[in-house]
Amino acid sequence: MKEHLIKYLYWLMILFVLVITTYVLVNWLIPLFFSCLIVLILQPLLTREINLLKIKNNLLAKAVIIFNYGLFIVLVISLIIFCIIQIYNILEILPAYLQKLYVMFSNNSYIIDISKYLDFIYSGSMSIIENVSSSFIHGLIMIIMKIPSIMFDMVFIVMTSLFMLLDYQRIDKLLIRKYPMVSLVVDTTKDVFSNMFKAYFIIMVVTFFELWIGFLIMKLEHSVVLSCIIAIFDFLPVFGIDMIMIPWIVICAFTNKISLALGLLIIYLVIVITKNILEPKLIAKGLGISPLVSLIGMYLGMKILGFIGLIIVPVILVIVIQIIKVKKNYDILNKQED
Repeated sequence: MKEHLIKYLYWLMILFVLVITTYVLVNWLIPLFFSCLIVLILQPLLTREINLLKIKNNLLAKAVIIFNYGLFIVLVISLIIFCIIQIYNILEILPAYLQKLYVMFSNNSYIIDISKYLDFIYSGSMSIIENVSSSFIHGLIMIIMKIPSIMFDMVFIVMTSLFMLLDYQRIDKLLIRKYPMVSLVVDTTKDVFSNMFKAYFIIMVVTFFELWIGFLIMKLEHSVVLSCIIAIFDFLPVFGIDMIMIPWIVICAFTNKISLALGLLIIYLVIVITKNILEPKLIAKGLGISPLVSLIGMYLGMKILGFIGLIIVPVILVIVIQIIKVKKNYDILNKQED
């Protein structure tokens, strides 16, 4: 018991130092962090592509890297623009949709008399939408005002990551392989991101097939497209399947589509149970971190750095813990050899 307490206090101290350091250096570290992240994602894929194409010429290999990187940037920008447009469109049509629901509920009788609550629900919902819309527009205005700073950061991220990709072989020889600790950090970071992506990708694929099979049984139209959209939405950070399935079930229940609501509820419960079984095993196996330490890291990251801290702090914490573990094993092996 005492050993476990000391162990937890040790990791909490590391976490505290890590969060404070990240907080102090966050403005300088974030662009470099994203540059390294892009390199870690693209470098293995580009190396595999160059090997498959059997490109030996150095200039041709660099041309392939630049082309693929340009394609990657276009896809990322397109995705960001698409998300902004979709959020704006949803916020624009929500008031009209709520008005339709209000009229529909007012003109129908239900098992529970909800008429006396409708005005309160409607006014509350409209108030929430107005606040969200104003926050979204305010956020866009703040982003527009910070365009020079954002553009500078974006150019830095793009140029740094591109030069890292172009000179990766040289960096690998001069820095990564020459210094074991640097190599350890790079390899561990790759493993962490690779394991996280694999775990959540497996969960996304399982969710897709569960949705697809369920929708086929219920004979819903566009079952493949619907399953794909919901699974991808569930894969994205912060979002989840709850944000689509629960409102859908509630609306179906209130519009007297009881069989559809029950079918969706069964599918939702199956997915939630499956995720609760798979997620801890896949994530714990891939990352090897205590759930308590991970939760504290997410909480402190959110409180100190905001939304970005919710993602960055646990990831950095996992990398640090993995490096310490690997370093210990490395030192033990060296002692045994001596």
